[in-house]
Amino acid sequence: MSTTNFATPFLPRDPRSLPMLESLGSYTVATPAAIEFALLESWLASTDALQLPLHKVESQQQTKGREVQRLLLQAHIERRGDGDVGPVLHVPQQAGTVAPLV
Repeated sequence: MSTTNFATPFLPRDPRSLPMLESLGSYTVATPAAIEFALLESWLASTDALQLPLHKVESQQQTKGREVQRLLLQAHIERRGDGDVGPVLHVPQQAGTVAPLV
């Protein structure tokens, strides 16, 4: 799984407090999803966001939230491996015949 090589100051240092964080020795490295979530949370609390009409905040939250979900799914897929499911199904055929294409 790919991780970003820096920790953001607004993320907790204890990796158990947020499952999207990984501990590498004495450093805590945030995953892209954790960073994006923290940016969304920070933006929602910002002065700029507090001055926007609620419908614009909601729209931005949906857009930024979808990106968090996309990054979480991407990390999940990457952890599943390369897709190798092992040996393929082999159906023996009589000599000289061809299996029909479906």
